[in-house]
Amino acid sequence: MQYKICYVLPSYSESETQHFAHIPRLLSEIGKYVDVYVIIEKCQREPNIPNVKGIYPQKYGYRNRLLRSLELAIIAIKLYRQGCKKFFIRISIPAGVIICILGKLLGVETYYWNSGQGKVIIPSWNSGFHSFFQRLHYEIKLIPFYILSKLVDNFVTGPESMKEYYATEYGVNPNKIIILYNDIDLSRFETIRVGMSKESFKKELNLPLDKKIVLFVGRVSPLKGGTYLIPIAEKIQKKLNDVIFVVIGQVHINNFGSELKSKGLTETVFLTGSIPNSEVIKYYLAADVFIMPSNSEGFPRVLLETMASGLPFVAFDVGGVKDIVTEKHLEYVVPRGNVELFSEKLIKLLENQNLGEELASEGLKCVQQFSTEKVAQMFIERIVLSKKII
Repeated sequence: MQYKICYVLPSYSESETQHFAHIPRLLSEIGKYVDVYVIIEKCQREPNIPNVKGIYPQKYGYRNRLLRSLELAIIAIKLYRQGCKKFFIRISIPAGVIICILGKLLGVETYYWNSGQGKVIIPSWNSGFHSFFQRLHYEIKLIPFYILSKLVDNFVTGPESMKEYYATEYGVNPNKIIILYNDIDLSRFETIRVGMSKESFKKELNLPLDKKIVLFVGRVSPLKGGTYLIPIAEKIQKKLNDVIFVVIGQVHINNFGSELKSKGLTETVFLTGSIPNSEVIKYYLAADVFIMPSNSEGFPRVLLETMASGLPFVAFDVGGVKDIVTEKHLEYVVPRGNVELFSEKLIKLLENQNLGEELASEGLKCVQQFSTEKVAQMFIERIVLSKKII
């Protein structure tokens, strides 16, 4: 009997800047062994995904919620009649609720994937009148997620420490939590790196050859540590004059640019805006050190990309960071919010090339466990075949 599964993907575009751009490669690998059908909620142009049996882009936009919901339900019922008895939804609460309700009616098994620490920087209940109502507003917005977490048959997250987080912070039944890793297509990094040096990538990207590059990739927001970037850059600038920061991602902090000017950092910190995932890899390969000063993470794909690029890093201890790095990396995983220690570790790496190369080599070995091929097998074992891992 050939196993069948439907994967619901929130969005896809060839110029995708979100992590969804990586999913088609994983689906293609899974499709070598399983019949995979893909529903894409938002799609500019239908992608060509080898080994996938069928792709169903939704036609109605998010403004037509009723028609959109009906369309999703019709596609799901169609796939159920074709033999799909498992539905996997990735980070889409509306689709998750609809599919889970159908799942209860039709008797299909549902899986919902989510990984993140949304509650990390919200106010506590007892920190004042204004904070109380901020927290209340946040919790009300979470009601659909709480409903979904009760409806779904299996809650999927990763890495390992996120299981306890969701059980404790969101009340997800630990008995229905499945661990699944994020994957990375290592061949993309290996192919583009062949015959190219760090200097050649700097030239291609018009980056100064006489400067060391500190790279940040992600939304410049409080959740992703954007508020720490300027204090960190200030400390590095005072100590080293041959370093620049390249910041890739949209800015979601008011007056961030004007603060850079007032601090005299416009020649030190360069904002590129959003760049497609397919192009970001060149910046990794041009950089000297990666930084991840996040307040919140789940399974940080950027660290997988960093290790695959042969790049040392400094990161805050958030989410599942410690689960996906080696013991040698732990010195450079520092307590969240400790800008002083973070900057010290960054300076240490910038001043010691041999140490950076040692950690880079360690990362290249570590990241092999997250290859697309290995994670596809994990998906087949834990989702398709429902092998429980205790």
